[in-house]
Amino acid sequence: MPKPRAVVRQWTLLRILAQQKDGMSIAEMAKQMAVNERTIRRDINLFVQAGVPLREAVGRRGKKAWRVDDRAAVAIPDCSLDEAMALAVVERLLAPLHGTRLYCAAKRCRERVTASLSAPERSQLESQIRKLSSEWEGSYSLPPGLASLDSLLLAFDARQ
Repeated sequence: MPKPRAVVRQWTLLRILAQQKDGMSIAEMAKQMAVNERTIRRDINLFVQAGVPLREAVGRRGKKAWRVDDRAAVAIPDCSLDEAMALAVVERLLAPLHGTRLYCAAKRCRERVTASLSAPERSQLESQIRKLSSEWEGSYSLPPGLASLDSLLLAFDARQ
């Protein structure tokens, strides 16, 4: 199990890489994270082994840089209808946070899982979502923890 500091460093590194359109060299990452280049190489290898869509490319002026490959398709495991329904419920519960990173992530995930369902399953899911939406209209409030979680994510991004 990774040490807590390593996990924080790796999470921070992934967040930084995700924001860098042109990517970063190993040396730039090491400098920004205040560690040596070997540590960054180990982290990059760990990310690649874990399936994080990273790629090394030659950028401007021949500079090698690592970046998150936002074009990479993330494999969606076979999901059952009830798992897709659970994601739809989560998205619905997050509706008061519409437009936030948390809501958008839940929506993207639900859309990818829904796309993996068969046509009859998608139809059944859509029917259930419509039914739930009409039953829940105005009948719940946002759990306080969700708003603070999204605020925490936004604060973390601002700190970067």
